[in-house]
Amino acid sequence: MASKVALLGAGKMGQAFFSLLQKNHVDVSMWDVDCSKIPDAKPLAETVSGADFVCLCMPSWCIRSAVESLVPLLDSKTILISISKGIEKDTGFFIHEIFSDLLPKKQSYALISGPMLAEELQNDQGGVGVCASPSEDVCEKVRLLFDPTSLRLRTSTDIESVELAGVLKNIYAIALGIAEGLGWQKNRVGWLCGKAIEEMCLVATRLGKDEKVMLSPAGVGDFIATSFSEHSSNRSFGQSVAQGNIDKKGEGVVAFVSLEKKLGKYQPEEFPVVYALSKILNENAPAKEVFEYLFFAHA
Repeated sequence: MASKVALLGAGKMGQAFFSLLQKNHVDVSMWDVDCSKIPDAKPLAETVSGADFVCLCMPSWCIRSAVESLVPLLDSKTILISISKGIEKDTGFFIHEIFSDLLPKKQSYALISGPMLAEELQNDQGGVGVCASPSEDVCEKVRLLFDPTSLRLRTSTDIESVELAGVLKNIYAIALGIAEGLGWQKNRVGWLCGKAIEEMCLVATRLGKDEKVMLSPAGVGDFIATSFSEHSSNRSFGQSVAQGNIDKKGEGVVAFVSLEKKLGKYQPEEFPVVYALSKILNENAPAKEVFEYLFFAHA
């Protein structure tokens, strides 16, 4: 019997996941808070009723309100999946912590993180993700759901490290976007990539997470895809910052503030890329000057 899947959020990722699953004869439906995006959509309660999986395809700052709406509607057997990569601004919670805070204890959930650019998934170019959940059984069920598709999933029960990897790749992709916006060439960009990856591992260690996960598709894999894709919002944000335009939206910049709080007091030489981003985003220091110092002081 085909699995029933409800996708909440009709943005690029929601559309990409819908296309992936529909091609493989999954019973999939979609819902969005903006009714104009799906004129013939059923009410939320009908959309999720009897669903084996409910997938949240939305920015991290929408997750809490979405889950609050879902709690009275979900079947106990339904697995809730998030593909968001962020930290809640007011609480500093990661997505799995929001789930733990709001969901009934027996409600299963998982996260998927990795190089999964929506445009490439829709064009059937494939992607690779890490499905993370406290339950191995839940991980396997989610993996099997996508097994017939071009989205290949690994599994992990280290949900905290996997989620941190996804958050860090957004933040460090901003740095690569700034470098590109400043006209850095391949030698400098190559150095910055290496420095960012090294620093991701150091941040993970500082926060008590597994640095090896930072080197997995959820970390380095997603970081590379995000940093060099023309479709990446974090890359585009970094390019805008290089030109002096700082519009503090997007997963990476929202998460950055919370990440600094989690790191606590640190010396510039401990996390030089984070420090450089802090000077630019928090103190409005000129990106060109900050990145010149970053290169000559730490390369």
